[in-house]
Amino acid sequence: MTHVNNSKTQKVWIMNEITVLIVEDEVIVAANLKRRLENFGYRVCGIAPSGEAAIEKADQFRPDMIFMDIMLETDMDGVEAAEHIRRQFDIPVVFVTAFSDEQTLQRAKITEPYGYIIKPFNMKELQTIVEITVYKHDIEKKMRENRQWIMTILNNIHDAIIVVNTEEQITFMNPTVEHISKLTSDEVMGKHFGSLFTFMCEKNKKEIKNVISKVIESGQPQDTVDNHILINRHGDQIQIEYNLAPIIDEAGKVTDVIFVFRDITKRKEAEELLRIKEIAMRNSINAIAITDLMGNITYVNKAFLKLWGYEKEQNIFGGPSANFWQLEDNALEVIEKLTGEESWIGMIRATHRDRKSMELELSATMVIDDLGNPVCMMTSFVDPNNRLIT
Repeated sequence: MTHVNNSKTQKVWIMNEITVLIVEDEVIVAANLKRRLENFGYRVCGIAPSGEAAIEKADQFRPDMIFMDIMLETDMDGVEAAEHIRRQFDIPVVFVTAFSDEQTLQRAKITEPYGYIIKPFNMKELQTIVEITVYKHDIEKKMRENRQWIMTILNNIHDAIIVVNTEEQITFMNPTVEHISKLTSDEVMGKHFGSLFTFMCEKNKKEIKNVISKVIESGQPQDTVDNHILINRHGDQIQIEYNLAPIIDEAGKVTDVIFVFRDITKRKEAEELLRIKEIAMRNSINAIAITDLMGNITYVNKAFLKLWGYEKEQNIFGGPSANFWQLEDNALEVIEKLTGEESWIGMIRATHRDRKSMELELSATMVIDDLGNPVCMMTSFVDPNNRLIT
């Protein structure tokens, strides 16, 4: 372990050994413990005779662990000092005691000590408890850091996440759940999932039961579903996309289920709007075609097929739109104008599938995305005479 003391009045310690602070008001006991620890290769960074001094030296040296006498004959005993050190510095403490009353031991437990060692000291036990204490604290620290890292991700992810135990009681929810469901953490934690949320099929509006319990019983994840509605306790209906996965322990037993979902209400609304627009475009009396920026056809509606005498759109896709113009140069001229302007309206002469000529009114538009980039060209043709011109 390496520690650096920033105090100008104290010696700077730089070491690779485990550093230990001794808190003991009996000089002989403290000296004996110091000698034994140093014989094992540990570095004793200080001896504190009181609880107050222990806190000061813990802050000063930040040792890897502390041996703390419970029964310090000072205003602040070892238990109180250990509690301060645990809260402020997260340094593991091992209590040293010859005997103690039950009340003191109960107080000591609250400080979450890493162990107890009985006077007089057993050499082997002393070394073992140092190694185990430092190792255990290091592992716990890494686990806390990993947990904090995971919690930071879960609390900031845009997906809503709920964890339920095998009793279907909610044990975790992230802030996104609160935002989507309009339920606070206090309203949700510990409650049965089914008492707060109901699944309903989007198509037939029927309730879907046992969604969580099926995963608990089978131990198998639920594939992504995007046609369900989640109804919260307030009656709000939320269109969601979700999946469920069991959390399984080392024995292969399901301990929890994680429910991950996202609100796709706006996406569904956008999809429905696009569907309506596509239907309107497909059934428009105007002949509509969409081309890429090179002028190759990517979409035509029924009126376009009828106007040009085609039955299937597959016979048209991918071909240049100029093929339908009587003069290809005219088509290229319009495309060139659209690159500088967003729309063009005028009369053109086009060629029917049977090679007859048509005079049509054309409205052409360059479609621009939200970033101002051209993405395609849209053309609308109208036969003003509603007849073929020979």
